[in-house]
Amino acid sequence: MKHALIEYDYTNMLSSHVGRMGAHTLEKKRMLKRLRIARKTLIERTQKKEIGFLSLGADAKKTISVCRSVLRQIPKECDTLLVIGIGGSDLGAKAIIQGVGRGGPVPRSPSLPACPVGRRERRGMRVEFAGSTTEPDEVRRVMSTLNPAKTCINVVSKSGGTIEPLTVFLVFREWLIKSVGIEASKKRIVVTTDPKKSPMLTLAKKCGYLTLPIPSNVGGRYSALTACGIFPSMAAGCNVTALLQGANHVAKTLRGEHADHHPAVQYALLHLVALERKRISISVCMPYVRRLSEFGRWTRQLIAESLGKEDDIREKKVHAGITPISARGPEDQHSQLQLYAEGPFDKAITFIEERISKEEIHVPVVKDLPEPLRSYSGLRLGQILRTERKATAEALRTLGRPNGTIYIQRMNEEAIGALLMMFEISTVLMGFAININPFDQPGVELSKHLARKGMGLH
Repeated sequence: MKHALIEYDYTNMLSSHVGRMGAHTLEKKRMLKRLRIARKTLIERTQKKEIGFLSLGADAKKTISVCRSVLRQIPKECDTLLVIGIGGSDLGAKAIIQGVGRGGPVPRSPSLPACPVGRRERRGMRVEFAGSTTEPDEVRRVMSTLNPAKTCINVVSKSGGTIEPLTVFLVFREWLIKSVGIEASKKRIVVTTDPKKSPMLTLAKKCGYLTLPIPSNVGGRYSALTACGIFPSMAAGCNVTALLQGANHVAKTLRGEHADHHPAVQYALLHLVALERKRISISVCMPYVRRLSEFGRWTRQLIAESLGKEDDIREKKVHAGITPISARGPEDQHSQLQLYAEGPFDKAITFIEERISKEEIHVPVVKDLPEPLRSYSGLRLGQILRTERKATAEALRTLGRPNGTIYIQRMNEEAIGALLMMFEISTVLMGFAININPFDQPGVELSKHLARKGMGLH
């Protein structure tokens, strides 16, 4: 289906193109009935404010205003923002910042590309990340790249109790205080957490830290478009207004008369048919855009935690789930494609392609080169990339392997916002359609409990 910002071409997910592993017309019709109910449930629960992620684009002014207010209170000498989080607390911000990064005057981060100038709320800051591991070498590495006198810390944890980012935060807080002192550190620490109940909120109030809210009705892995992702993106110089507009457009069209053809609905429909009727339980996200690498990692958490459940809503044992894999074209044509092409029939591949690239690069024309180098002369690099993506999709189709392609017109904030919202909607719809709760993660709790017990914590 064509959309104002994104287009999902699912032709190669159909039986008419890939044979027995594709979706038949009758299978689509039956699944669409379930997804209409799921869509109605999502909209109704959003209207009751039980579910909050779908409204984040519509509430953009409030989110932007709060983030801008906090950003303006950060001392002007701070040119670096250190985001400390894990999972939903940092994957969204990484996906946004990398996704719209195209160089420019913003200082480059060793781990992520810089963002374009856009409509800056202030001069773009360098954004670094920590807290996803307590590995001492990694913490030392990040610390060695930063100047504490010019660094602001944004610690992100909705629960306010996640051990990895909070222990790393305490290490960096001491590092900051030793450099600038207790009083100066107060305006250099921003706490993003639940606005009503959180140990980090208690600490922030006690110490006088700046705070940002994560709405109580938005789960961590659905929080990319809350202050979790908006504040770091704004600090980096990204156009967060356009980001939220893109997300809002995708959310609004879900309520329209053509909602059956919405890309999120069609994506959910075809992947559920693949799961239930074809036993295809692995979903591969393979963008042919390097700046979507972090987006691929974001989708892994979203799909795995949302859909991987032992029990359904009636407490019946179902052991449901889709296993997400993050790949990257064209390099994984040379590392994973052999498996996708000739291995088990348990995978559906989704490619992502940018329609319009900013500027082409031509291979120099040199006549006295040996073959095959001579034949490569004069080719365009973007042309090679798009042709390889198309050829990979066609090869998989020929071999009876379902695959689809998401097209975006141009890699910018609007497109990233649209992609984030599309995948969030499709994931929730799939969860509702198979009668599982896409917002909890009970399977994670046992690991946390055993880890705390092993460290002698209560």
